[in-house]
Amino acid sequence: MRIAHLSTSQTGGAGIAAKRTSEALKSVGIENDFYALRVGGLRYETDAHAIPRTSSEVFRSRSLTVLQRQLIQRGDDLLTPISIELRAIKDIFQNYDLLHIHSTYNIFGHKGFKELIQSGKPVAITLHDQRWFTGGCHYSGDCQNYKIDCGECPQATNVGKRFVSQSFQNYLSILRSNPNLKVISPSMWLARKALESRIFSDINLRVIKNPIPTPALNTNRSEYLRENHQRNATRIIAFVAENLQNPLKGLSVVLKAFDLMNQPQLEKFQLLLIGNNPPNLNNIRISTRLARIEDSESLAKLLSISDLLLVPSFQDNLPNVIGEAYSSGIKVLGSDVGGIPEVISAVTGDVFQCGNHHALLRKLLDFDFDYSREEVISFFESNFSYKIVGEKISNFYQE
Repeated sequence: MRIAHLSTSQTGGAGIAAKRTSEALKSVGIENDFYALRVGGLRYETDAHAIPRTSSEVFRSRSLTVLQRQLIQRGDDLLTPISIELRAIKDIFQNYDLLHIHSTYNIFGHKGFKELIQSGKPVAITLHDQRWFTGGCHYSGDCQNYKIDCGECPQATNVGKRFVSQSFQNYLSILRSNPNLKVISPSMWLARKALESRIFSDINLRVIKNPIPTPALNTNRSEYLRENHQRNATRIIAFVAENLQNPLKGLSVVLKAFDLMNQPQLEKFQLLLIGNNPPNLNNIRISTRLARIEDSESLAKLLSISDLLLVPSFQDNLPNVIGEAYSSGIKVLGSDVGGIPEVISAVTGDVFQCGNHHALLRKLLDFDFDYSREEVISFFESNFSYKIVGEKISNFYQE
């Protein structure tokens, strides 16, 4: 069976998870190819295929993104009910037995998807957010319209509501009770949302975590502390985000928690910020170091010298970085939103109330840093490793 994986990008959480899914399947002997609109770059493998686009399609894609942001989207929350249809997709799919879709924005819309479904070939979808069953919003927040109809979308302008409503109805007619469709959710949280929705209420859905590669760990912690003028007793607290100033990732909560510490407490910690677009550090009291994510190996090395990863998200499904921390033997302190609490236990870390920097402060000061990294890695191997996840997805394909 030949499989094609399809993603808008191979960057960002969904794109990275999509590429790793392809790699995990190869690791268990399943032949497959990975396609994305943009491929290559410093952080990523070069064996991905670029989806062919004409100059006209590139222009329409960029224009549509701007128009949706200005005319359809009411605020900052991402809302994308409309997508262009690339002509190349139909030709690509003809060469494969199964299409595994991870994201479709500006690859195809409901018309192109309907043609793929009507081909009779099996289609699998991995949910990375709620967009497949909401009519366009990626996270619904407190809104539960997706259970009935998304015509009165609170994230849409008055003009945008018509497009969201039409998108919802289009996908409802295509997706509901389709026997050729298999859906994967990385978290129970997102699976429950999907099964509560009107669109996916009768779908064949399985919860399978996103795969994480096993790193080659060879970082010398003592050397790192010496180079950064830190005492051996210093606890390194990591925070990771592609965009460190993305408000949904919750760095503000972390900084407020450290700001409440007295000087002796602060001297026990160093904050390691890993990502791009760092904030102004002039008024930050905690000792802080900045690092960029060059590739998965560099991230693994940075995590391996850390003592704890903070994931204080305000809105998330199941961030890849949690599995990446576990692969390096690092515990996680995460907010109680989305699928984050599902993979945190006494063996792997703890949770705190979302947005509550006082609760985070208490957890940090009371945290037992003398834990077994081997136990954390064992949890990773049985839940996130390429072999385990690859076999689960392969079996689901064949059911």
